[in-house]
Amino acid sequence: MLVSTQARSARICDFREYCNIVGETYFPLDFTLRNGTDATFVSRFLTRPIGSLEVTEAMATSWIVGYRGPEHLAPRGADRFVLNITLSGHVRHTQFGRRIDAPPGYMALIDSRSPYGSEQLTTTRALSVRLPGAPLRSAVGTLEDFCAIAMDARSGFNATLLDFLLAMWRQRDVLTPRQEETLSSKAIELLAIACDTLRDRLRRPARLSGDQLFEKALHFIDEHLSDPHLDATAVAKAACLSRGRLQALARDRRTTIGRTILLQRLERCRRSLADPRQARRSISGIGFDWGFNDAAHFSRAFNTQFGMSPRAYRKQAFIVPH
Repeated sequence: MLVSTQARSARICDFREYCNIVGETYFPLDFTLRNGTDATFVSRFLTRPIGSLEVTEAMATSWIVGYRGPEHLAPRGADRFVLNITLSGHVRHTQFGRRIDAPPGYMALIDSRSPYGSEQLTTTRALSVRLPGAPLRSAVGTLEDFCAIAMDARSGFNATLLDFLLAMWRQRDVLTPRQEETLSSKAIELLAIACDTLRDRLRRPARLSGDQLFEKALHFIDEHLSDPHLDATAVAKAACLSRGRLQALARDRRTTIGRTILLQRLERCRRSLADPRQARRSISGIGFDWGFNDAAHFSRAFNTQFGMSPRAYRKQAFIVPH
């Protein structure tokens, strides 16, 4: 049972508690405070089950960046999705090569079993609804196609869905179990209709600028760094570009796709080497996690980029200053 599930009043938390509760309520992420300090950070959580759903109203201050990589994934975990609704503030979601902004009145569906990035740009209040995947998949099909897609709920059908969810949340303390089950089933049906409407919009081709195309390629790279077979051909296919066009976009930015992949892998390795939770892991194992399939090549590339071996960097990272 989740720690916060039975809370009847809002739980006020500091930054460390915030990180723990997010991991318990949704899924684990690594968080970084980009402004403010642990001392000034405040968050508030209230979570309740409503039928087959689990709903959380949360508020958090400061600029927070969260990242969920391969080390956090549990592929055999429950097939669940999170519908994140921004009530105030501003959130940025990244998943499946897509990066979207969600200002107030926008919703975004997130897959709980895949890599994910979030960025809360300011003090934000949000309502998050955890949904079982099976009934949604039965009604919609491939739900991953709808993850990290901006859903404008300020008007039209999506606004009706949002009003329904908010009303259900406001009445949570007076609903009977049978009423909760009925309302949670209706919420899933309404979300399925919203996804079908979104499908029609996604089928309409959009003309993207060179910057947007390259950004799409970068997101694909970021989410597939652990694949040792990741190369320019795979990235070009994901970005719906020819390999030549993709390489031309990279040259315009004074780089290559191969070098971009290498530098991102090295940065992920650097973070893992400095992570106390991974202190007992072998250096070669960390390299393999991020797509390197040759330990010697990993060590040489790391030394070239950071001016020291992976082993020396790890040792330096764990030295406690006096």
